[in-house]
Amino acid sequence: MRDSFVAKYQRDDRVTVVPPGLSDDPGTATLCEYPDQPRLSSIVRYPHKGQVPSEVEVVATTGDQIVQSQAFAVVDLLKIDVGSFELSILRGFATGLHQRAIRLIQFEYGRSNLNSWSLLLEFYRFLEPLGYGIGEVKPGRVEFADYSPARENCFLTNCAAKLLDSKPEIVN
Repeated sequence: MRDSFVAKYQRDDRVTVVPPGLSDDPGTATLCEYPDQPRLSSIVRYPHKGQVPSEVEVVATTGDQIVQSQAFAVVDLLKIDVGSFELSILRGFATGLHQRAIRLIQFEYGRSNLNSWSLLLEFYRFLEPLGYGIGEVKPGRVEFADYSPARENCFLTNCAAKLLDSKPEIVN
């Protein structure tokens, strides 16, 4: 999967693909890999009917270490789609988030988040105190809203978290 992503963006200097996996703690992690359906692969074990994953040890680092090693002053867009491991990855960007160096985050939220105990409430508890508003990505817009238990519907959705005082041209 990584190879196809690298091939797709290798000539785009706006995109940086980093070799290790991301986590909230550097070291190694066990990836549940589905070679025939790579989109199902995740650090979080999730039961996929009729599919048996291979377990692969992968090198993991934190987002803060990547930002520091690449000397990024600001990250305009951090896109995370990792099969319900998003909250752990965000925690690995804690320094950058506290420094307000990440302007916009896009992440998925859905039923698989139940397996990682990452309820939407936990995203709000982590990001709101750092100055981020959270909303659901809709065609042509993001619907920012305060947390409500009614939003814990576990339907797959794309979410965005935006620094509330960042420039409006990032996302409205």
